[in-house]
Amino acid sequence: MKKSVYIALENIRSLYNIGSIMRTMSFYKLENLILIGYSGKDKDRKNINPKIKKTSLGSQKDIKVYLIDTSKDLVKYAKEKGLRIVCVEQNTKSNRFEKHNFFDNTIYVLGNELAGISKTLIKNCNEILEIKRHGNHYSLNVSIVAGILIHNLVNCD
Repeated sequence: MKKSVYIALENIRSLYNIGSIMRTMSFYKLENLILIGYSGKDKDRKNINPKIKKTSLGSQKDIKVYLIDTSKDLVKYAKEKGLRIVCVEQNTKSNRFEKHNFFDNTIYVLGNELAGISKTLIKNCNEILEIKRHGNHYSLNVSIVAGILIHNLVNCD
């Protein structure tokens, strides 16, 4: 099991999506979640919003949650800990998801449902990954992307 892998959620609006991602992480025994910006935080941005418990169904107890204020703070955190940053985003510089070698010591970032990942993280990441689209719709729900990512992280050994 990859102990030094983190899933980071940047400015995710939906508490339901965050709770769903926590359940998926717990199911696959991934333990590190970083909430960036307003993702899943209470009004003061000091704690996890208690409403997440409804969709996480207790899985928040299985996960270490790190609260980080800004994308710049995440870049600093990654450098201090010696972690790579990989963004999962549609981008002209993205690599094919299915050809990626999943690494330990990596933060995998998922972004806002509408705006995507911030320019700061895109500029400072080690790699950008994109899931190949086969159909007509241009995007997936962030919790679905997280599920695909987490499944591949755990089953890449």
